[in-house]
Amino acid sequence: MDKAICYEFITQPLIIYEEDINISAQQFDCIVWIVGILCTHINLLDNENYNNIALKLTQHANKLLKKKDQCIGVLKCSHLYWENKKYRNSNKVIECLQKSIKNAEIAIQSNNDNIILFTYMLDKYLYYYEAQNIDVSEETLHYLIDICQDYYNKTNDDTNFKQEYKKVIKYVHDKQKNSNVFQKINIDTSILRS
Repeated sequence: MDKAICYEFITQPLIIYEEDINISAQQFDCIVWIVGILCTHINLLDNENYNNIALKLTQHANKLLKKKDQCIGVLKCSHLYWENKKYRNSNKVIECLQKSIKNAEIAIQSNNDNIILFTYMLDKYLYYYEAQNIDVSEETLHYLIDICQDYYNKTNDDTNFKQEYKKVIKYVHDKQKNSNVFQKINIDTSILRS
């Protein structure tokens, strides 16, 4: 596929998004779709065009109506800067992750059920940590773990949050047994016995 055709193939959905799609759920779905296409199938764009498209998508994700959707959308956009080695930019990944944290912190103020966003972010941070993104800090991982653990300890409900958090803790615990990658990550494994 020619670079110009490839660029047109990607920019047309963005134009449609900007001009014709005004329902928040559809906007979210479009962002997810375009991110998926860019991450898995596109490698003909020059760096400047790719970065412009990735930036535009990230901006659109950060402007979605609901903070929860903003958080998840920007988390998904982080893959734009990592999955394809040709366009990899660990600093941009971190920018996306930090925006997601800010959006989640705001989202939880309006609805406690949005605490599940922190498990999604913890999972994503662990993904990049394991993939050896040098900009992912253990300090931020521990911040997310502390938030999740604190909420886990405070709630008696067997919620989706608790199930998701247990999955993440089990994953880290299993990795600690089999590799050195997660040895510096402090987790409370007692929740796995409950």
